[in-house]
Amino acid sequence: MDEHAGLGARIVQHETDHLGGALHLDRAELRSLAAKEQREDRWSTAGLAAAAKQLGFLLP
Repeated sequence: MDEHAGLGARIVQHETDHLGGALHLDRAELRSLAAKEQREDRWSTAGLAAAAKQLGFLLP
C-alpha cells in the first residue's frame, strides 16, 4: 500500500471519497464551515502569499 502525506494525502483522500460517492461536506464538521461573510472577512484582503502561508502551502 502506498503512503501519502500532506497535500498529496488530502488529494488522494478527496478523490477516493468521490469513488465512494462521498463529498467533502459529508466529512466536514459543521463548525468548520464558514458563512460567506466570515470567509470574505478573513480572505478577501489577504494576498495569495498570505493565504498560502496560513493554509500551510508553499508557493513556487
